[in-house]
Amino acid sequence: MGLCILGNPLIFSALGGRDKEKKEKSATKNFASPGEGEAEGGCGGNSAAPERSAGAKRRRSDFPSKCVRAMFRISHTNQFLSMETLNAKELNNLLYRSLSKNKIYLEALSIVKKNSSGKVWLIGSGVYKTLLNVLYGHTYDIKDWDFIVEKIKSTLNLENNWKVGETKGGNPKLKKNDFVIDLISLDNIHSIQTRNLSPSIANYLTGTPLTIQSLAFDVDENLILGEVGIKSILTRTISVNNASENNYAKGAYGDTYSTKRYADTLRLKEI
Repeated sequence: MGLCILGNPLIFSALGGRDKEKKEKSATKNFASPGEGEAEGGCGGNSAAPERSAGAKRRRSDFPSKCVRAMFRISHTNQFLSMETLNAKELNNLLYRSLSKNKIYLEALSIVKKNSSGKVWLIGSGVYKTLLNVLYGHTYDIKDWDFIVEKIKSTLNLENNWKVGETKGGNPKLKKNDFVIDLISLDNIHSIQTRNLSPSIANYLTGTPLTIQSLAFDVDENLILGEVGIKSILTRTISVNNASENNYAKGAYGDTYSTKRYADTLRLKEI
């Protein structure tokens, strides 16, 4: 069944999938430029392309704020970081408190919940830029908010000032001025489909092109997921996470997903 908004049929299915690729090149329904990312490819959405705010300071410290100045160890029994001075709960709280003060995020989350059912995860730069801002005092702007949901409703409930388009993977892209939301169905993620894996957030995390993208925030449980991504944030390093998906992203978006570009823009060390 076609996805509808205000009773009008759109050109894409709520489930999308690889059979939708022939429609991906529609310029009128795809707001992403060739240089922008796509979250359903495991790439963190449009916001995956690093962007430095005009007023961002060039300051760089060797460590995060005082609360995390300690050696850390990664637990191999779950997805969370375990540290002597910054445990998983404290890191979750830092992210949650920052997001709860962000009016744009709260508006985006409200729209996403209204138009989906089941679990919701925030991914992409909404997670990693927020953490970099909180831990290192950066001021990165977040213009695009990317969410993975278990199911997208067949009829979108939006105000009239929202434009609805389609991402390259067949998921809804919502746009209002410079405010962009990617609404990604868990069963319509490129890295999961190409590996013939079951749709799960764990399989999404193993399929992101770069390590810093391997993060997800469970908005219901207020939990950060992604051992690899958390380590990338806390060590301030970046490398390839999934080689096959990284090659796909490079072919689709060129330099957008180069580790060097991320390292330079986000002040990370390329390893």
